[in-house]
Amino acid sequence: MRILFKLKLLFSYIIDIPIERTSSTFNPELNVFLSNGRFKLVSQNAIYSYADLYDNYYKAFESINFHTISPDSILVLGLGLGSIPFMLEKKFNINASYTCIEIDPEIIRLFNKYIRMSLKSKLDIINDNATSFLKNHNKSYDIICMDIFEDAHIPIEFETLEFIKQIKNLLSTKGILIYNRLAENKNDLIYNLDFDSKFITIFPNRYIVKMDSNWMYISN
Repeated sequence: MRILFKLKLLFSYIIDIPIERTSSTFNPELNVFLSNGRFKLVSQNAIYSYADLYDNYYKAFESINFHTISPDSILVLGLGLGSIPFMLEKKFNINASYTCIEIDPEIIRLFNKYIRMSLKSKLDIINDNATSFLKNHNKSYDIICMDIFEDAHIPIEFETLEFIKQIKNLLSTKGILIYNRLAENKNDLIYNLDFDSKFITIFPNRYIVKMDSNWMYISN
């Protein structure tokens, strides 16, 4: 089995190797691939997780001076295969405690199966809706990563001014919010302009890390 996996790992640098296909109430299709030596989680139309090649968050993290924050507690809204804690631990040497909110128990199962054993960080995985969690929670966090998608869309409840305020209330005094949004087409850009009009009222010093298919809104 180990030899077979090593062969799959090698060939994954040439072509994506299917590892597991599944589905859930929340995601009609979920596929785990080996790709470039990493586990990648893909829905019907979107990449949910891709280890340190989840470029939108990697670029966002590169823009942050972690020494000024020295994060101890990190909230992740939308777990995927754990790209966010994976990158922060393995690539940015962040030693922190993570609370990860994921509504889909099947995604949690996949994370536990493929990634969790490779991480040393303290991880508290909570199967819940992010809106419910925020309403009933009062702990503060040094970093909050908003990465919730239904396939290639952000549910409207997570784009409201109220939701942004709820996140703001959970940030520590030195805390930073990173909010991942799509920017693939004209409609995405129109939605982002509307979203920005709300975001900037709560975080007037925000900046945006722009990539070809994603805009990362970062409070400052």
